[in-house]
Amino acid sequence: MRNVPHDVAENEVHITSILVQIKPAHSGSVSGLIAKIPGAEIHSDITDGKLVVFLEAKSLQQITERIDHIAAQPGVISAVLVYHQVEDGDRLDDLIDVDSAVIDVAPIHEGQS
Repeated sequence: MRNVPHDVAENEVHITSILVQIKPAHSGSVSGLIAKIPGAEIHSDITDGKLVVFLEAKSLQQITERIDHIAAQPGVISAVLVYHQVEDGDRLDDLIDVDSAVIDVAPIHEGQS
């Protein structure tokens, strides 16, 4: 276990991505369920039965519970952790000014058909 000052541990933000494989017949219900989970965002289409899901929570236990909850749903074949990062929540607020952030994703899609 890490030695972290108490005030930092209380402000931790756990950021994860998971890959969720779904049976096609259940894509709507599973996507709807994930959309209702606090701190969850779906970041891919379900055309191939796979979802990339970002989860953000205050503890690893919350992340684990959310992954287990998703994995236990009817139609979910698997929910696998792909990435996990822990940050100081106060530091994140300083690094990212959400109100003034502008992200241009158009160049990513240029040339793709």
